[in-house]
Amino acid sequence: MENLTGINQKQLWQYANGYKVPRKETAEKIENGLKRFAQRLGCKK
Repeated sequence: MENLTGINQKQLWQYANGYKVPRKETAEKIENGLKRFAQRLGCKK
């Protein structure tokens, strides 16, 4: 996920586990990374 979002793995872990809240820009990076990942898997909306 770090490669898809450009966000450090430790930081992603903190967001995922509720220790920190990402800024709007960071949340958008995460969202876009997840969408790219889903596209690579062949998932549709």
